Amino acid sequence: MTSFVRSAKNIYGECKEPAYNALSYTWGRYSDPKGASIPVKNVTWTVPPISESHFSRNEFVNAIQAAGVGVSYVWVDVACIDQEDNTVKIDEIGKQAAIFRRAARVFAWLVPWTLEALEDCLSPIEHYYSRQPLDASKDDIKGSTLDSAYFSRTSKCMNSLDTITSILDAVQDLRHQPWFTSLWTLQEAYLRKDAIILSRSSAGPSLVHRMDADFRMPLTINWLLVRCQQIYTMCRLESTPSSMAVCQTLMDSGLLALSAVNEWSLYSASTKRQASLHEDRVYGIMQVYNIRLGAQSDFSRLEDSLGFHLNDKDPVLSQLHVHEQPPGEGKAWRVSRHMTIPFVYVGALTSGIKCTISASPRKIPLYDGKVCDFDALVDEWHKNWLHRKNAGLSLFEAHVALDAQSHPPRTADIFSLHEDNLLPDSSVLTLPNSERVRFTHLQSHFPRLLTDYKVLMMGWISCGDLEPGPRWVGLVVNQRTQSIGKPWIRVGVCSWPGMITGRNDLMSLHGRPDDLSEGLWKTVTGRLG
Repeated sequence: MTSFVRSAKNIYGECKEPAYNALSYTWGRYSDPKGASIPVKNVTWTVPPISESHFSRNEFVNAIQAAGVGVSYVWVDVACIDQEDNTVKIDEIGKQAAIFRRAARVFAWLVPWTLEALEDCLSPIEHYYSRQPLDASKDDIKGSTLDSAYFSRTSKCMNSLDTITSILDAVQDLRHQPWFTSLWTLQEAYLRKDAIILSRSSAGPSLVHRMDADFRMPLTINWLLVRCQQIYTMCRLESTPSSMAVCQTLMDSGLLALSAVNEWSLYSASTKRQASLHEDRVYGIMQVYNIRLGAQSDFSRLEDSLGFHLNDKDPVLSQLHVHEQPPGEGKAWRVSRHMTIPFVYVGALTSGIKCTISASPRKIPLYDGKVCDFDALVDEWHKNWLHRKNAGLSLFEAHVALDAQSHPPRTADIFSLHEDNLLPDSSVLTLPNSERVRFTHLQSHFPRLLTDYKVLMMGWISCGDLEPGPRWVGLVVNQRTQSIGKPWIRVGVCSWPGMITGRNDLMSLHGRPDDLSEGLWKTVTGRLG
């Protein structure tokens, strides 16, 4: 094998802009000076040797050959990126998104899993749903994608403990599989969900029960992500301890973030992946957001830069998280490596932006939008709850998720209920790490009086089929010193139902009892912390 250096106008050797495939795999944690490296001509660096317990040199060569089907070129990082010149390496890493997007095909090599181990893991996931072919010819089906409308997914979820246990075992196996723990493959999987799955022997898994014998398609990462999203949705409805454990594992593994349209959840997933350097958690996924950040040794400043970029793109989606550990002085306004996204926001698909969060010339975060008193907002929630109860409508649900502060860490969704004898409505989901709290007991969950807090309006989110209608989103903030010019310190995020009307993409929030009085809100500009 020969490595070709790119010259001007994308010429490799004698070919201009040749078609190529790409191989996605893990190796950094498994380099071993006693192992053997693949022989590659025309490289100026030493191709790292890999431990044979992960994969052998012959298996690596076989994988490259399998990934080269239909093309003459394959992109493989150890043979295409200088592994010794850090400046060149960082520059090439900045081109990863373009490399994977332009590849004709991408192959996900799930070493060190054997074909048998891979199929054993995927089989329970495939069997969780039954799929019945509709009336369509095989010729029609062959022209469609794996998850096309030619199939209906019948939710024959088996509720037995054995079934849930087998699913939990499968998703936990996935969570600990090296390819699904690598930070770098997180971005690659997001960029190319159509990546074809290969086992250690370079053979693809074959789940015969999902298709008839005459119609086989290679399993892709997208096939797996669709199944994980379906499993998550059904287990969330089940709300049993075992099913909630499945949901939590899917979240922690990053599989749920990968299956979501909302790419803002990827940074939360990156914090659960393995990386040798903290800054790789930013560099390893930044291209998903179409940004390229320069080399920065101060990780806090790097997270600041990422935070400004994300809030500039979408301040609503960028705030749908909670800090699991105190984020540090003046850092609560942006993402951190110790954060998670509450279940109620995982399904966020689109947003309506009603504010801006920008950087001042001195790199101070500034908020421009509307603010209201938190206690007044809670009173309004209470009124809406009573109105809906008296009208026989589904109960009004407001959620409050608190960041971990200097007091004992607490990050919980708070479901607002009012009466002692009120039983939870059957349509309301009980989510993990959450509890139901009456309006009159809300104060006990805050270290200061509710009158000390305000809410900054962010906008609204839509969660598609997971929840009817949009939800308004606000930041719960306070000022440690009540004086002009002092920053608003984020302490959590809250949301409440809204009504949305309109058609196509012309949508507007509609004035109904579900929405809140405009008189609550005042236009402001101020610092965030």
